[in-house]
Amino acid sequence: MSRAASELRSRSGSNTRGSGGGYAAAEPLSPGVDAPRKPGESHLRLLEMGRRTRYRPTPRTALAVSIVAATVVCLALVYAHVVLAQRQFSLDNTNAQISQQETVYQNLRLKVAELSSPANIISTAEGKLGMVQPSSVNYLTPSRADQAVGVNSTGLAQGSSGALHPDTMTPSSDSNWPKVKSLMAGQP
Repeated sequence: MSRAASELRSRSGSNTRGSGGGYAAAEPLSPGVDAPRKPGESHLRLLEMGRRTRYRPTPRTALAVSIVAATVVCLALVYAHVVLAQRQFSLDNTNAQISQQETVYQNLRLKVAELSSPANIISTAEGKLGMVQPSSVNYLTPSRADQAVGVNSTGLAQGSSGALHPDTMTPSSDSNWPKVKSLMAGQP
């Protein structure tokens, strides 16, 4: 390639193609300055090895790039606004559901309070279940003599039918344990 470059430098003449079919040598230019072209002259020029030129966008290219960048930024802002609006609708919907469920919860608490009131319990017992209030209430308090009669010799309490109930054992001495154990042998 250096040979081709030296041949081009050695040729004298114009900046157009010669009859030999080769390219004319480029005139040295100061960096960043384009030489005026003659009609029919190519916009291409030969550069020396190792020399690079800096790309400078034309005003039209710079305008196109800035318009594209501004459009992308505007579209990104519109997308962000749409996403925020959708999330706001979702948040409003969730808040409406929360307030509706709070109202249902308060109504259910009121219903529980009404149903568990003593007046409601008494009216339900008398009306639906057929219960009646007694005319008088007698409270029984056991005496020591009554307690001794209700307990048999093994330390087990007897019911009104006289049957033994091992789950209602009264505290007694450990000496009765073999008798109690034999009575409970077949029961859980």
